[in-house]
Amino acid sequence: MRTRLAAVGGTAALAASAVLVAAPAAEAKPASVKSSYSCQTDFGPQTVAVTTTMVLPAKVKRNKPVPGKPVKLQVVIPESLAAAMRTFGITSLSGSASGVKASVGATKVPVTGVTFPTTAVPASGAMKINAAGKAKAFKIKKPGKYAVSVPKKFAFTAKDQNGNALLNNAPCSLVAGSKSTITTLKVVK
Repeated sequence: MRTRLAAVGGTAALAASAVLVAAPAAEAKPASVKSSYSCQTDFGPQTVAVTTTMVLPAKVKRNKPVPGKPVKLQVVIPESLAAAMRTFGITSLSGSASGVKASVGATKVPVTGVTFPTTAVPASGAMKINAAGKAKAFKIKKPGKYAVSVPKKFAFTAKDQNGNALLNNAPCSLVAGSKSTITTLKVVK
């Protein structure tokens, strides 16, 4: 059960990786997408919804580096799973994700340092987890419009309030048919 619960928390860390870049406020615009991820655990796959929101420039120049920026996301663990955590004495979760790669068209953008801080399991109701990381800088060689998409897969590790590992490098993947495109990035000459 602990493994299953940790999987849900770890999923939060991955989705954060989808936030790729930011630009000066005059050019920036917010975009978001709600996606579903499935994480493999000892108790079978567990699915959680993740809303990824980011700020992107209106356009970028081809072959010019787009600076990497902090990434953010929010995961809401359903009330039933939060209740199970309480039943098993889990009062908080923390964790990290690895192998996180978002994409801009066919260009893979690594996201490093993806973590979610110690987050208390609420006394009742659903549990919200906020995660953060940093996307690497990237550049696109050809002009055009490119879909900015959340990662297709990643691995995560989660710990309980005592620092005990609940899950180590658990595989997670985007659910088939789930929305994955956050926005479109325009690349100009």
